Amino acid sequence: MKDEDYPYKGKQSICRFKKPQTVVDISSWSVLPPQDEHALKVALATVGPLAVSINASPHTFQLYSSGIYNDEGCSSDYVNHAMLLIGYTRNSWILKNWWSDRWGDKGYMYLKRGHNRCGIANYAVYALL
Repeated sequence: MKDEDYPYKGKQSICRFKKPQTVVDISSWSVLPPQDEHALKVALATVGPLAVSINASPHTFQLYSSGIYNDEGCSSDYVNHAMLLIGYTRNSWILKNWWSDRWGDKGYMYLKRGHNRCGIANYAVYALL
């Protein structure tokens, strides 16, 4: 469905999915090489948004509100949460979370690039249409 047909509400609600409004069908998926941030960048630029697993355990992660998140204590050895990687800047990854628009920067996070911070590059996949 298009974003405008199914906007992010930032709270728990009833599923509004309507099959006739689907835009594409997913035929398969592709998994990126683990711990490869360059592969994340290339896939984002050529394919589009990626589903990534991330370590959301640190208290600092849960309380993130703005700026570039760069807690060196956010281990890349463990992941327990899924987010949508939608873009990048020179210094950060741009992630969309599903905890609500009251979390982070209106539901988004900027995560330090270049260090596999929080295990962002451990498990990344994208849809094949």
